[in-house]
Amino acid sequence: MHPYLRDYRVALCPADPQPIDLTAMRTVRGVGCPLCPDEPTQASLMPNWCLTVNAASYPTVPPVSLARLPFPASTGFWFDGWMGAGTSAAGFEPLSGIDPRHTLTARVPNRVSDEQASRYRGKGQASFVDGHVRAFHARLEPDTRRRGDLIQINARPVTIDNRLMPRWFIQGGVYHERQSFFGWSSRPKQGNPNRMLLMCYPRPNFCEEWD
Repeated sequence: MHPYLRDYRVALCPADPQPIDLTAMRTVRGVGCPLCPDEPTQASLMPNWCLTVNAASYPTVPPVSLARLPFPASTGFWFDGWMGAGTSAAGFEPLSGIDPRHTLTARVPNRVSDEQASRYRGKGQASFVDGHVRAFHARLEPDTRRRGDLIQINARPVTIDNRLMPRWFIQGGVYHERQSFFGWSSRPKQGNPNRMLLMCYPRPNFCEEWD
């Protein structure tokens, strides 16, 4: 897309104080693909990995065509997010999560207990295959929960550049209660037409559709 964009700063978000270091992706995971001319070294936006098939992820899988997407207005493309350090066994497929940087009441501290989670409200932005962009609400998962005398601790995910990130869940829409905009809407769920099943093309053998 570089000949059309001419400036990769569109991959950055003004509300992101510390973009993801993409250099770490090649260092940590040993991705040997050379940098494109003027390719950014930092990014605030994450793609829908189920659509962005390339030489670094699934080189034997052909790209996804627009004709294969029956609900383009419900198929996420780019979103405010972070890249994780995890990959799948099938190919280079970074773990990603949403990062609702907009309208936060406060920056999320290192630890958030269940009674504090409602203090932190955030909105993120996502673009969709049909070209429209909209904001979405997100719910923060607390890091600690108390069950009587027992305290349950949830570990935060680790980014590719070795940061701990709060875990957020999308509220509403096709991706409700998911941590990212992965997959595309393939068909309504049988018996529940308001719920869509999502499909992921790079994983047709073991994860073709899921709620």
